[in-house]
Amino acid sequence: MFEFLKLIGKNIKTAREQQNISLDQLAKATGISTDYLKKIENGQAPHFTLFQLEDISNTLKTELYDLIR
Repeated sequence: MFEFLKLIGKNIKTAREQQNISLDQLAKATGISTDYLKKIENGQAPHFTLFQLEDISNTLKTELYDLIR
């Protein structure tokens, strides 16, 4: 399970960096704290919700599927 969380985090970070969006900008747009986003990107936040993941994908203008594969 933790490998899956690390994969999601890596995909989020990659999408964010490709669009030159900072963690602070993503935090403001999604309402998720910067610290928690760091944990998600590092695969250390096992309790984030599908709604949070959807907010992240919408903000990054990427498909939810692309973040979880």
